[in-house]
Amino acid sequence: MTPTRFLIALAPFLLTACGGGGGSDGSSSGGSSGGSESGRTVTPQAAVERNINDFINTLAASQSGATDADLTGVWIEAAADIRNENGVVDGSSYSGDTIDTIYHVHFVMDNGNSIDVSDCSTALTLYTFHYDDSGNLVWSNFKGDTKPVGTLTNNKQIDFGTTAYTGSKTTSSTDTTFSGDYTSRWIKLNTSLQATIGRLSGSGFGKDIACANLSSRSGEVDGDEVESYSVLFRDKDAEWISSTSADGDEAPTRSGKRFTLDIEGANVTFTLK
Repeated sequence: MTPTRFLIALAPFLLTACGGGGGSDGSSSGGSSGGSESGRTVTPQAAVERNINDFINTLAASQSGATDADLTGVWIEAAADIRNENGVVDGSSYSGDTIDTIYHVHFVMDNGNSIDVSDCSTALTLYTFHYDDSGNLVWSNFKGDTKPVGTLTNNKQIDFGTTAYTGSKTTSSTDTTFSGDYTSRWIKLNTSLQATIGRLSGSGFGKDIACANLSSRSGEVDGDEVESYSVLFRDKDAEWISSTSADGDEAPTRSGKRFTLDIEGANVTFTLK
């Protein structure tokens, strides 16, 4: 898949309106992700980095300059995974070039020399990051052979940059090799693990949200274009709210810290605090 075709397929799934000036809510306005900008080609990597930086910088604008005591709190990760995978799946040849766009809330407990991380679906520790000798965080259980290393800013942001990775997957039905570039930045939303981090509203919805995961995939698999998304919310009363491309709803879009999407045919808005 050429970079331009990849960007055209990716554009609705970057969950952002790039370019233009900032709105009063910290949003961006105007423009869209395209294959070129001012006469020059915009690569998929440049497009996802711009999207991630726009999101993190919007949220960072409301943070104070003081350093938090540690990393404990509720965080959101903005990430993109540009991935190529080839091999055999269910007895047939498989070839895929995809981009995953990811906004995932994480719950972090700082242990002093490491952090435990969990997500919306579990109170158990999903993985542990450790600090290296320079005080950076190492993503020890990352899926590839190369582990991302994150730099800290005021214990409120973690920048893992872009990690080029390779690996393989072998199961009873799968034998593939993969490579890709994973870009990830995290920002703290609240120091309390019990905090709500946003509001889901519109079309009969009015809920304070404690956790949210929004992800999308775009690209080409075995010669066919693929587009999919998945959204999962947990409100303050532990009720689950979800939407996927299989439901036939419209995919999410993002402007600043506000996401617009369909849930059960209803148009709703999720806004981070």
